[in-house]
Amino acid sequence: MTGDTGVLLAELTAAPRQALPVTRLAALVRAAGLDAGRFAGALAALADGGRVAVLDPPPPDPHLAGTDLRVVAAVAGPAGDDPAGAYLRARQCWDEILRGFLTAHRCR
Repeated sequence: MTGDTGVLLAELTAAPRQALPVTRLAALVRAAGLDAGRFAGALAALADGGRVAVLDPPPPDPHLAGTDLRVVAAVAGPAGDDPAGAYLRARQCWDEILRGFLTAHRCR
């Protein structure tokens, strides 16, 4: 699993704010050969090990219920010692996504 978790961390650290929506991260690592099962396992291992923070916000619209809206951020520092900073970066990424959604979305 170390190779899989390394691929996820490499993509996260290259991302703005070291944070990405989970669906975007999954798409990026798919090119490296990670299928959905391996991705889920690698993400869970990183979260369980305190290497990433996973924000799971509520859907901003009832039509998005059941959609994976999680945002994941790398925990900074060589010892993985900044979980609060990682959650802040995940929240900033989510806020940006939410602003874009609310600007463009119209319920009918």
